[in-house]
Amino acid sequence: MRPLILTLIALLALACLPACDPSTFFLLAPQIIDGGGASGQPFEQPRNVDALRAEMIGLINDARETKDLIPLAPSTALHSVAQQHSNDMVAKNFLGHNGSDGSTPESRVKRSIGEAKYLGENVGAGFRTITIAHSKFMASPDNRKNIMAADATQIGIGIAFGDEENKYKDGIYLTILFFTPK
Repeated sequence: MRPLILTLIALLALACLPACDPSTFFLLAPQIIDGGGASGQPFEQPRNVDALRAEMIGLINDARETKDLIPLAPSTALHSVAQQHSNDMVAKNFLGHNGSDGSTPESRVKRSIGEAKYLGENVGAGFRTITIAHSKFMASPDNRKNIMAADATQIGIGIAFGDEENKYKDGIYLTILFFTPK
């Protein structure tokens, strides 16, 4: 029942967008989160991206609820953009906002979805669990700003897993996009 209510609230918020300030917001979290690298311990969570994505969305919306902010509506299109960036970070063994092809969060979203009124991105790698990742993002002032951005209405999450060839071994690589369409 709670997901239905949260979805309805998010849809109502989207309906109110035309009344919002027409200025465009774009915010990156300049602090990239290093989850600490591989611990040598086997990965303990199932590698079900949909379940892990839902867990992170729940944690983020719970945090937003404490400040009376609308819950972020999951976006399949944003998930796809974020997933491509997480996959790129694993494949090319890096952690950053810019893609291996020089793309930026703004260019990736614009190419796939369109112009943003608000866009923020959090990236991190090396996490053993989604709960740890969320805690690290909340502890970072810049990443927390994206999570708690009142101007954000949608969320997209990309989750990939490193291997022995990656700096972060089999830790979770995360890309989280916070978005409001123009």
